[in-house]
Amino acid sequence: MSIIKKENGKFICVDTVNLNPELKAEIDSLTSNGSLIEAVIATHPYHTLAFPDFYLNYPNAKYFGTPRHLKIFDNTVIPWDSELLCENSLRQFEPDLYLRIPDGAEFVNPLPPTTNHFSNIFVFHAKSKTLHNNDTIMVFENPGFLLSFFAKHGDVKFHRSITGPGLYPTKEAPFQFKNWLEKLILDWDFDNICSAHNGNLIGGAKVALKNTLEKFTPTLQKISDTNAAGGVVTNEGAWTDKPNHPTECG
Repeated sequence: MSIIKKENGKFICVDTVNLNPELKAEIDSLTSNGSLIEAVIATHPYHTLAFPDFYLNYPNAKYFGTPRHLKIFDNTVIPWDSELLCENSLRQFEPDLYLRIPDGAEFVNPLPPTTNHFSNIFVFHAKSKTLHNNDTIMVFENPGFLLSFFAKHGDVKFHRSITGPGLYPTKEAPFQFKNWLEKLILDWDFDNICSAHNGNLIGGAKVALKNTLEKFTPTLQKISDTNAAGGVVTNEGAWTDKPNHPTECG
């Protein structure tokens, strides 16, 4: 979750987390008991669990969600203002926030639900030079023993479902995503990344992400070649080592 102060002094919450008394007190102090929270944005189709409780605590903000959020929580649970999908809906928060959805991957109904958590909205706050992203990009900040076999401190990697169901199974999809990300890196002057689950990178984020994409390009080519040859990638364990990991993860 990121809490972003707009130029008009109000706040936008990007995603939500479970509230405990200490965290709620901190948010209340920052936002005048929630009265300054103008909007709450849901960016990841499968990060859903904390939204109903957050709405009960801050019901006066406008809520914006992915198509899947609007599907699983109807207006009796959260009175959504609108879904975030088309160009106009994504641009409504500019110039405070800029939103984009990756090319080459399913965003509206990613399947299978247990493993395809790759695509989600990228959010850029220009004033702080910060990129907020849940899952497509993973930042490893002091990884524990098990994760240390996969990454070291400060590593920036793509969600492991990129080699499984994350991208469309077409020849073009891997490079549609690559070209999209290259343009994002060119257009957005970010220096920090806030990511879900693992950690944040403060400083040097643009260079790190550019290097990650460059190193991963041969793998994207292999995925493209496999798709072109009619291969089927069935990497059900692509994003987690937990065989019974629940669909919703945040």
